[in-house]
Amino acid sequence: MDGVELYREIKQRSPETVAILATAFPNHPRADQAIKAGLWKILSKPVDLSQLASSLDEALHRPLMLLVDDDHDLCANLSDIFRERGYRVAIAHDLHSATERLRRQEFEIILVDVRLPDGDGREPLKSVRGPPNETRTILITGQRASDIGTLSDDVRTDAVCHKPLDVEELFKLIGRYKRG
Repeated sequence: MDGVELYREIKQRSPETVAILATAFPNHPRADQAIKAGLWKILSKPVDLSQLASSLDEALHRPLMLLVDDDHDLCANLSDIFRERGYRVAIAHDLHSATERLRRQEFEIILVDVRLPDGDGREPLKSVRGPPNETRTILITGQRASDIGTLSDDVRTDAVCHKPLDVEELFKLIGRYKRG
């Protein structure tokens, strides 16, 4: 397995991982394939340690987002778009996965579909970690506003976006909430 194949495997298992490829052949067509597949950065060998440290620091400060939706194609498309704009993106397709991710990690922004196959997408938001106003939650839904119902006090929600999503409007909304 080469580095590009390894990256694709990592992306399947942990899409929020920011990957940096170190190679003696940065202009090789396989390196271009890796960038197109979502690899963040390529460093030439021998690796300049100060450049690596700077790249790692930059990667760690990219906003972390959780996308919760049972539509695998929507998640893949949005994930690619968000990555291109500098976000690390984790994905969950059901309540259990979303709750587990929220239990293990803090997220800056959470986009969650209201209706998931195994229940109400707002349910995992009750376990959001972090101080109030640190994590922003945006509901995404194909339902009319009147069908969403009222949000309970124990679920922090900052906005609602309706499907089909207007990606540019979504980025404007996220831009207002982004830290720093």
